[in-house]
Amino acid sequence: MSDKKSGFLSDYRASEDGLNFGIFKPALRNILQTAETPLTVGVFGTWGSGKTSLLNMLKDELDAKNLPSLKTVWFTAWKYEQHDALWRAFMLRVVDGLHPRKEDGTRYQPDDFSTPAEKPKLEALLHLGRLERNIYETVSWQDEGQWSLNTGELVKQGSKLPIWLAFHLSGLGGAAKDLGLNPDMAKLLEREVREHHLNQLSYMEQFATEFQKAVQLILGDDGRLVVFVDDLDRCLPEKAVEVLEAIKLFLDVPGTVFVLGMDREVIRRGIETHYGAMLKTDGDDEIPINGDVYLQKLVQIPFNLPPLDMKGRIEFIQTLEKGLPADFQLDKITRQVFGRGLYPNPRQVKRALNVFY
Repeated sequence: MSDKKSGFLSDYRASEDGLNFGIFKPALRNILQTAETPLTVGVFGTWGSGKTSLLNMLKDELDAKNLPSLKTVWFTAWKYEQHDALWRAFMLRVVDGLHPRKEDGTRYQPDDFSTPAEKPKLEALLHLGRLERNIYETVSWQDEGQWSLNTGELVKQGSKLPIWLAFHLSGLGGAAKDLGLNPDMAKLLEREVREHHLNQLSYMEQFATEFQKAVQLILGDDGRLVVFVDDLDRCLPEKAVEVLEAIKLFLDVPGTVFVLGMDREVIRRGIETHYGAMLKTDGDDEIPINGDVYLQKLVQIPFNLPPLDMKGRIEFIQTLEKGLPADFQLDKITRQVFGRGLYPNPRQVKRALNVFY
């Protein structure tokens, strides 16, 4: 294998600031660390504008402070998109981020705290365990509740019951009578589904209170959990909305800060697509929900990443060249041509240079 260094520029997030983030990064870091909570910060930028790199640098700088009252969590929404319940994966990741950890990164277990002096730590650990189990149990109950069948009635009703169930889940539960089903059986199943929704609502109302208690137990009364959510704009609209709806559960929890890196226009359209499909009626051309208004209610501090001007593009190219072999260095005129002619987007600059090399 050759030891010669490649001239290929990776699309991976940058660890070195070649985009002049230093102009505004300290202000953002200060907001995340000291602003009143609960708080949601939106870092808006187009595809490839450097959102992930900025969020990663902010997280690293907060972690470097090594404060016992401050924890950070990273959630890449796109990686979990295949989960049946993305909101569940998100909530579990947030709760997992609160767990105390050993030096090797593994989580402490209840058996690790056995002395009376360690009782507060044990209580905190047990509380986090209950939160995680509740998230799983709620979803499990939901799945079983919607599809549970009385096997005795199934035999009695024959093949018609699955047909009626399909109608029922489509909102056409009245088809039971037309199919000749036992009305009592239809009512039983309908009542079971409704009870599930009431229980789910009750659980969500209680979650914020229980999570606030967890933050206080782990980080103290003035503790702060900063959750970075990246790549929402790469998810399907319904999946992105799942995460946004889950974040609403934390909006009343003191000590929580959410930093959302996303393309505002993509998410806005996704919100309108998702709720438009759910709420739009036949013959109604008007979109039933405004994506911008939705985001304004969710995000208290919006920050729009500035596009690279010509000088910024040239400086970015010079930063990239530092890590390339000598024979990949551009001459001054070529660098000026790229700086003037390329689209003001860091990822587009990298791709153009890769093609050129």
